Amino acid sequence: MTMPSEQAELRTFNLDAILASSAQAKFSAFRESGLIFRYARFAYKVEELETEIELKVVYDFEIAPLFKFAPSFSLRLPASKALRDKLADRQKLEALLFQIGCMESLSYWKCFCPKYYKMDITSLKAEAKAVWLDWFYNGLGEMLYRNQINCHKAELLTFLGKENKLTATISSFTGETVQALNELMAKTSFKEKIDVSWQIVDSLSKASILPIESRKEQQAVLIPVGGGKDSVVSLELLRKAPYKRYGFAINPSQACLDSLKLADVKKADCFFIKRNLDRRIVDLNKLGFLNGHTPFSGIVAFYSYLVAYLTDIPYIALSNEASSNAATVKGSEINHQYSKTSQFEASFQTYAQTYLGNCAYYFSFLRVFNELAIARIFAKFPAYYTFFRSCNLGSRQGENMWCGECAKCLFVYLILSPYITKERLEAIFNANLLKNKALLPDLAGLLGVTEVKPFECVGTVNEVSYVMAILLNQAKAEEDCLLKEAKNWVMQGRCPFIKYQAGSYIYLGEDPLEWQEAKLIPAEFKQILQTNYAEIMGD
Repeated sequence: MTMPSEQAELRTFNLDAILASSAQAKFSAFRESGLIFRYARFAYKVEELETEIELKVVYDFEIAPLFKFAPSFSLRLPASKALRDKLADRQKLEALLFQIGCMESLSYWKCFCPKYYKMDITSLKAEAKAVWLDWFYNGLGEMLYRNQINCHKAELLTFLGKENKLTATISSFTGETVQALNELMAKTSFKEKIDVSWQIVDSLSKASILPIESRKEQQAVLIPVGGGKDSVVSLELLRKAPYKRYGFAINPSQACLDSLKLADVKKADCFFIKRNLDRRIVDLNKLGFLNGHTPFSGIVAFYSYLVAYLTDIPYIALSNEASSNAATVKGSEINHQYSKTSQFEASFQTYAQTYLGNCAYYFSFLRVFNELAIARIFAKFPAYYTFFRSCNLGSRQGENMWCGECAKCLFVYLILSPYITKERLEAIFNANLLKNKALLPDLAGLLGVTEVKPFECVGTVNEVSYVMAILLNQAKAEEDCLLKEAKNWVMQGRCPFIKYQAGSYIYLGEDPLEWQEAKLIPAEFKQILQTNYAEIMGD
């Protein structure tokens, strides 16, 4: 294997020219230049407040020799002796914080996609490196596809440990963008975010935790809540369970807070991570560095695991549905929802058991359902109609709204339409989305008219086709424009799961309301699911 070294010949690259090229050319140029991603260190601080204990963490990442990042997070938990003991066990705590940093680093590595990922702190076992390579490659599958970057998994990156002596002095960069990077670098840094009261970790004796044999088995479950219909259904299906419900979120939205309140989860039983991205990454995007979707649910996995460890909660119940296993691009493994899939869930379970101390059992409580089945259950809880949100654009605008202009809004509107009246739906979305011509390309993807679904957290072509057949059979003389176009596609034979026969639109696929196989749900939770589902649905 050829690696960068101090003896390599010095080469000069014009950064302006690189950024003016295609994404594939940028990808290749950054790798040819010998850039190295360095996970240099992290620092943390434990602070006693009046009734809480706060954990603060800052990471030090570097794209050597061009740029440095310093993302951070904080977590407040109710003060207790048990928590103090957990925080005092530095080996376990620091190993978990290190692992969280590995997942966080993906967002910063992708700006440059260096071939080498150097861990200055510690070294990973070969088996662990293979898992991280898989998570990076599949988690960035959408980014690589949409940027038309061709790269085999084995070639994406090489993880190197502290025993590997590498430098990034083999290249120099010229151009006006170099000055812009220097100005951005001056805005903030790892050192500016800490002081002498922080514990700096630049070396770990162990990067993993041996299985914890004395794990407390309290009857409790941690439920990550995003504010959409899925986590609402989990909260309600677990309401009467013999497990105490605890809420969890990263930078909770108003919809998340509203959902927890409506579900009667006490404020004291809600644990929130305040995650601070290094906002300079947005400036790099504007300058033309590589950008794309990252697996947020993977980040949720690691943070929720930290909370479960610190609070002795033995179960983490996600709300990821069976539909998330379907590829976004037909005939490929490219999936916008990769870190919500059964594949990632099983991989994370094994990783947690092997390297994270087996502190908690991570699983998706709703894996037996497709999106449509979840929508059907959600419709039984009208108290949430005004408060739930799933629109990424609306949340980014900080307005806690449905934008009504994106594929996610259209998908949720469609799958709720068999179970919520048209008047109620229009009140929820402040519009009849079936009249929005701008959504036709999204509808084409959702119905399988095109081979690529919208790059959003949406369900399968089968589910949307099932709903569309219902809507077309219900349509009267005055049809909305999206229904008219869907009818044309059916008549042209472009909708693979709908046909018109004897005056009716017939759905041709498997029943999306059927329960799906979900081997990773613990038996006791599967029983809770079956019992409470039957009660709610009246079955």
